[in-house]
Amino acid sequence: MKLILLLTLFLSQFSLANDGYQIMKKVDERDTGKDLIAAYTMKIINGDKAKERELLWWRKNLKTKVYNLIKIKEPNMLKNTGLMIHSNKADKDDTWLFLSKAAKKEPRKIGSSNKDSKFLGSEFYYVDFEENGVDEFNHKFLRDEKLGDKDCSVVESIAKDSEYTYSKLISYIDKSNNVAIKVELFRKNELEKIFTVMQIEKVDNIWTIKKSLMDNIKEKKQTEMTLNKIQYNKGFKDSFFSLASLIRDI
Repeated sequence: MKLILLLTLFLSQFSLANDGYQIMKKVDERDTGKDLIAAYTMKIINGDKAKERELLWWRKNLKTKVYNLIKIKEPNMLKNTGLMIHSNKADKDDTWLFLSKAAKKEPRKIGSSNKDSKFLGSEFYYVDFEENGVDEFNHKFLRDEKLGDKDCSVVESIAKDSEYTYSKLISYIDKSNNVAIKVELFRKNELEKIFTVMQIEKVDNIWTIKKSLMDNIKEKKQTEMTLNKIQYNKGFKDSFFSLASLIRDI
């Protein structure tokens, strides 16, 4: 009898883990375009104070890698500052920061120990811009839950890499489109930040996040991202996502 109970518990846990993996695999495989260029407004909120950055964002999705390049347009004191990330879905990611007003005009590679630093004072850490592969985490289905009018699957994800910034992620996946519309980010098993999708629309038949909020509940600071314009499938070459592009004026 005890053996049957143990087997039942084991199979139940295996099923929950397997379901979690399949849910996150659908998230990973949903259509986000072969590439894109987008214009965003980043609003950094600290109590009753706020400041804005205008930025351009290029992205290219390959089979095992994702390239991201972000360049600041405004304010002028930050113009041409940039961030580039080569995300490898099966290995370590490479991240470079270029500060346009620094005395030394060359990109600086961000080491693993510094990826929890804030990008230009926002509540987005460098690691938040990385695009991890589904196999880099252990996933577990927790429950079904309704967020507003959205039916969601709630999945816990724990990185296989013990040095990863977050101890766990709790993602709320909209069943209708496989988009993570809310993510709770934990450090040392304490909730630190909550990422929430505030507006989402279809653009060129691709579900596109138009507005989102990263809320640092520990520091009581927020960063809002608003999409102003986006174009998909422009045919950017891999070579565009280079250090030369990172330091080039826009």
